[in-house]
Amino acid sequence: MAGRWGMSNLGALQETFASPLTAVTALAPAAGPLLAAWLASYTAMGFDVAAAAGLAALIAAASLAGRPAGRTAGRPGGRPGGRSGE
Repeated sequence: MAGRWGMSNLGALQETFASPLTAVTALAPAAGPLLAAWLASYTAMGFDVAAAAGLAALIAAASLAGRPAGRTAGRPGGRPGGRSGE
């Protein structure tokens, strides 16, 4: 990754991806019981969270539907090293 993004930008890139996950991880222990109280039961919360996860999976699958097979995002030629001529 350092070869593609540069050493000076690698920290900023890591922060960009880690910050949302860190925030959600910190808030989850309080959000679960609050959501269960708002929905009146942990069972309802479980069903709602499962439905949200299923919807997110469908959206992710739909966003990949238009891409050519065998290509990865952000890499020229779809190869792991980022080189298209090898």
